[in-house]
Amino acid sequence: GNLSAFTPDVINAFQDASKLIEESREIKKQAMKQIKDAFDEAKACSITVHQSLAQRLADIITLAQNLTVSLGENGLAQNRAQRWLDLTCAAQKANSGPTSYSYLKTAERLDRPIIRTFQRHPGNQVPEAKITNKV
Repeated sequence: GNLSAFTPDVINAFQDASKLIEESREIKKQAMKQIKDAFDEAKACSITVHQSLAQRLADIITLAQNLTVSLGENGLAQNRAQRWLDLTCAAQKANSGPTSYSYLKTAERLDRPIIRTFQRHPGNQVPEAKITNKV
């Protein structure tokens, strides 16, 4: 039974080597697991950062679009206000009347020869023309 080709020291060396091999395998497994976990964590961080940046970019694009719409609406409001101001000024000028007799159109003048002739015929009197002709 006890006759073997190896001495007890060699057998102990083999057992120690076997233990060391098992330990190195376990260390290698742990190292590979830690490397895989590190890669997975880095990938998760990268995905989180990418999603955050994508969301930020989408928010910026939405804000830019809203600002563009607001710019157009402000331009429309300015044009509407300017048009209202122009029409109000024109109406005020029209309501205040001509500044002098020379600004009246020819058709509006009551001292034209045709109006004078018209005034001479009975039943065709224009009261405003009488006042103008007297002056």
